[in-house]
Amino acid sequence: MNKLKRVRLRLRYIIDLMSEWSESMVSRFSAAMRARRKQLDMSVQDVANRTAELGHPISRSALSGLENDRSKDRLSLPDALVIAECLRVPMFSLLFPQQPDGEVELVPGLTFPSETAIDVITGKAMPTREEDQEVRDGKPVYVGRGKEIESGYALATAVSKYTALRQEIMATAFREELGITELKEEAARGDEWAASQLREHRLRIELLDAIKETVRSKGGIVDDEEWLPRDV
Repeated sequence: MNKLKRVRLRLRYIIDLMSEWSESMVSRFSAAMRARRKQLDMSVQDVANRTAELGHPISRSALSGLENDRSKDRLSLPDALVIAECLRVPMFSLLFPQQPDGEVELVPGLTFPSETAIDVITGKAMPTREEDQEVRDGKPVYVGRGKEIESGYALATAVSKYTALRQEIMATAFREELGITELKEEAARGDEWAASQLREHRLRIELLDAIKETVRSKGGIVDDEEWLPRDV
């Protein structure tokens, strides 16, 4: 077999694999969409009417074709988002209805439990393979393709850290209805616990500001000045 023929066969295999994967993805979405529509006791026309109300009309025939697998591998992202909104359900629940442990092929050749697939899409987890990491000095280090993934998920990783720390700060500041003002008053009267809480709060704010700058440097937008308790 000559080289050109081998290349053609390889391309044919890849195309067939991608077609099978995309059809499977759309079929899973369609089945979940139909089940949710029936759960809400809505007709296909009801869904079509609601898409028009949202400003992105999808015809009854197009929705019927999608539900009955006549659309094959054709499902646009705007359509998926609008259909999910019409059915009052997260889009991921239509894409990955067998949460949390049902396995799905997120992209051709990369299979995860459904909940992990959602985390990968939302940036809460990175889709690394064993060959993307090495252990050096007892710590995992990204190598090869893993480095690309690490840089690509940098914004999502920073946002995750920022959100978690922001929630922690708010919980600390107002735990048991004891706000920053009350802590300052107690610390002024010599309460060591209140003083230590204020110090910890300042340190968290400093760390939060550092993470915020990372988020902004990656193109993220942060607007917390109005509510974040800083006057300590």
